[in-house]
Amino acid sequence: MLRWNKTSAAGLALMWLGTLCMATRAAADDVPVARPAPTPAPTPAPVANPGSGPAEAAPVASTTPTTEIAAKLGVKARALTLVEALRTALETNATLAQSVVEVDIAHAQAMATGGADDMILTANARYTRRRSDPVAGSPFQNTGNDQVDTDVGLVKPLRSGGSLGIKFDLPFSRQQFFIDTGALSGTSESTSDSWEPALTLSFAHPLLRGRGSAVARAAERRARVALSSAEVRRDAQAMIELQKVIDGYWELAFAYRDLEIRQGALELARKQLEVVQAQVDVGRLPRVDALAVEQAIAEREEAVVLGEIALADLSLTGREALGLEISPTEIYLAAVDLPAASGDPIDVEDTLRRALVGNPALAILRSSEKLDDIDLEVAQDALRPTLDFNVAAGPLGRGDSMGDAFDRLVKFKTFTITAGASFTMLLGATAAEGSVAATRASARLRKLQIADAERLLVSQVVRLANSLRASRQRLDVTARGVALGVENLNAEKARYDVGRSTLFDVLARQDALRGAQIREVRARIDYLKGRSMVDYVTGDLMTRYGLAAR
Repeated sequence: MLRWNKTSAAGLALMWLGTLCMATRAAADDVPVARPAPTPAPTPAPVANPGSGPAEAAPVASTTPTTEIAAKLGVKARALTLVEALRTALETNATLAQSVVEVDIAHAQAMATGGADDMILTANARYTRRRSDPVAGSPFQNTGNDQVDTDVGLVKPLRSGGSLGIKFDLPFSRQQFFIDTGALSGTSESTSDSWEPALTLSFAHPLLRGRGSAVARAAERRARVALSSAEVRRDAQAMIELQKVIDGYWELAFAYRDLEIRQGALELARKQLEVVQAQVDVGRLPRVDALAVEQAIAEREEAVVLGEIALADLSLTGREALGLEISPTEIYLAAVDLPAASGDPIDVEDTLRRALVGNPALAILRSSEKLDDIDLEVAQDALRPTLDFNVAAGPLGRGDSMGDAFDRLVKFKTFTITAGASFTMLLGATAAEGSVAATRASARLRKLQIADAERLLVSQVVRLANSLRASRQRLDVTARGVALGVENLNAEKARYDVGRSTLFDVLARQDALRGAQIREVRARIDYLKGRSMVDYVTGDLMTRYGLAAR
């Protein structure tokens, strides 16, 4: 089963590309600072001015390629766009491959049921030889017979349930006779040949049970519905797997940006420590300020380690899902695409209309409903008695030579016609009535399931619309949160510069800004996932990316 695990890994921190301009403005102010002590040391070492100097960029999301981020880790990552990942899943996913084989099986079975309309050719030949010794006292005896029976026929099944056939018979018989006339002329033997060619046209058809193509070709109808259901299940399974790939792909992108931000935060803290340690060494700052930075470094080192673990885990899960090679050197995947979200609302009525038509789960139930209709027709037909009609007619030739026999045949000198009917009725029909009742109950159950699925689908579409609307609001709110985080960080540094705050408070403001950035991108990725879920619910997911399950 294709499966991408979600992970928080100490918070998946990533800044969407749209906040880059805002983050750039924040970067100029987010610098390593050290508050000047009121009384400078007598022999200060040359250190950076805590209130000025070149700025260090805050750890924000960037356009750094994920392959470069992986290279910084010293690992090789296979780069994939979202569409490439989806196409790879269609080609290699084991679960989807099984559903494709099921379609092939259903197609072969549907082809097999079409054999009910195939013409049937028959041919038979039989030779019989009989010999017997004459019996004393009998003047005229048949002492031998050579019989050759041959026939060839062609039968065409009718879709209405009957059959039409033509048959040609060519029997030949040679008989031996023993004649004993006693004292008159003694004994003698003679032979007699007989040819009896016959051409027969036949027609048979049920008049009650089994009449009509709906019943006579029920197996073929079932097979066609089963093929359609298999195709629907294949497409539904493909969309399920692709939806998982989409979710996993964005989570992998998050993991890379999360790691990039955490690495940047760690580097910023280390530079901060260099500045503060220089101040501590000359006695301008107390040791406790350096300890605060060291604590921040320890926490951020742990976050980086967790981010690296999460990245490796998501990459391995992705390779498993996509059927890609896994080895000590083939572990990492790089999600090339960056998340983007327009924030446009969805049309609930239009989405619901498309979902009721194209939702894969509903399509599967509706195809099963067609099977119930076929089963009910067959079960009701079984309640009828059997009344079958048949007729056969054709010329017959007979003669002691083949030429004479065929002459009589083609001139219709002898003609036969046979007609008949057979009737059978079950007294009670308990089994048939029970079958009808069970089939009707099954059909009612299916209708209830479809109605329930439609109600749940309406609810799901409304929930998706509300979720996307909330994501749109979250995009605005979290963007303001980032802007406020920048302002609060600048204000906190200003307070620190005049001795009204601590370095720990400045570090806390940095963490708060990064949290705001994470929440903003989380809102954007949730919106992207919601949009892909809308495509899944309406059955448009593969069309959206120009894909097809084959």
